[in-house]
Amino acid sequence: RCGALRALFERAAAVAACGAASGVLLLMWTSQSARAVNGTENIMRAELVNAGHVALRTPSRALLADEIARRDLHTESRRMFDIMYAAGGVGLAANQVGAPEQLVVLNFAGQPIHWPFSELVMVNPIVIARSAQVTSHSEGCLSFPNTSRKVLRAESITVDYLDALGRQHRRTFQGELAFLVQHELDHLDGVTIVAPPL
Repeated sequence: RCGALRALFERAAAVAACGAASGVLLLMWTSQSARAVNGTENIMRAELVNAGHVALRTPSRALLADEIARRDLHTESRRMFDIMYAAGGVGLAANQVGAPEQLVVLNFAGQPIHWPFSELVMVNPIVIARSAQVTSHSEGCLSFPNTSRKVLRAESITVDYLDALGRQHRRTFQGELAFLVQHELDHLDGVTIVAPPL
């Protein structure tokens, strides 16, 4: 299982590194025409943004309780999953579709056929514990094709988060899963593999 997850994570990095040459369609906005979007309507018509978009370096805001109750986060996250699968990814933060809000979708299997067993939606995630043990490894990013960087990641993290219905969860991630979650949570802080937040 761990070997399969490692292969999937490496495949996602390779897709990001290869970009269009890999035959995977990367849906992008140019920095000239893109603008940060916000709210249900905009996420529903959003696409993947790339290097130069201000949202990638903008720390995201937490969703308020009344927003979570009012907005259809299941439908919004479904749109994000669709974008993620189209790009061949295994994780996507709302910043990557131009909406600097604390919303992340992940599917460790990387394939929609596994829905709903391996899909995960995280709203307002907070890391409450990290292991002292760290690992350096290479990561790519769907928003930065043809780019990979060596990064240090905790080997285990514990995260508190809400699901799309506003229910509280706590989960510990280890190994490749922990690396993936940390990558996406970095996006929420406006941190990418190539640049710090604004």
